[in-house]
Amino acid sequence: MLSCSRRGCRFVAIAVIALGLPGQAPTPGDAPTELRQFQNRNRTFHVDLPAGWRQIAPNEALRVAEVGGAPRDLCRADPRAQYAVGPVERWLAGDFGSAWLHVTEINEEAVLPEDFAGELQRMWREHGEHTGATIELTRIQQEPLGPGKHPALTAVRRTSRDNGSSVTRSLDAYVATGRQQLTLAFTCADRDFDRWLPEFRRWLSTATFARPSRATQKLSDRLWTPLTTGAVVTVLLLVLYKLGRSKR
Repeated sequence: MLSCSRRGCRFVAIAVIALGLPGQAPTPGDAPTELRQFQNRNRTFHVDLPAGWRQIAPNEALRVAEVGGAPRDLCRADPRAQYAVGPVERWLAGDFGSAWLHVTEINEEAVLPEDFAGELQRMWREHGEHTGATIELTRIQQEPLGPGKHPALTAVRRTSRDNGSSVTRSLDAYVATGRQQLTLAFTCADRDFDRWLPEFRRWLSTATFARPSRATQKLSDRLWTPLTTGAVVTVLLLVLYKLGRSKR
């Protein structure tokens, strides 16, 4: 479980890549879309998503990167660490009009500080300054997810880039589950977010996690080593890296 440490800690959270649907992608105004279960390869979670959505393969992500206007979240993939789920065939054809999910998985479990909202906002802002993006977080809260009421941190994130590329908004969920940290980011174009949000919430309500978080078993001063994954700019949030030092 995401939990607090009074003496400070480092909270590591990594953002999640995109989602869409082959054939006919769902739109918020359509009748309720048929959902099918998606399970990650590490088998640590599953969530119901529109039928036809699938995980993008690394070679497909490279092909999408060559398509003009492709969201950068769709252009890299590591099948067990960071990848997009969505309408892959449509992406390959240059159609990015639907929503998507980006998933990040790391083999560390984060500890949530008391001032999680302030630190999360600050570190996202600093990340944006280093990557040429303006990142705004709102609606940051702790809430239970899915049928198992699994503890999580959720937020709404808006990202715009200085190069004038498309603006996106996502519903992010940061989840600790048995020594693994997951980030699920349900993403779409900024202008479509309010219409997509009920669907994002519906999908997120089905999320089930393999094991309960173990962070609640020891509320010690465990410090989390900041994690990066090379040049993948979607690796975000070294939250509380500095906070842990300043409180010593």
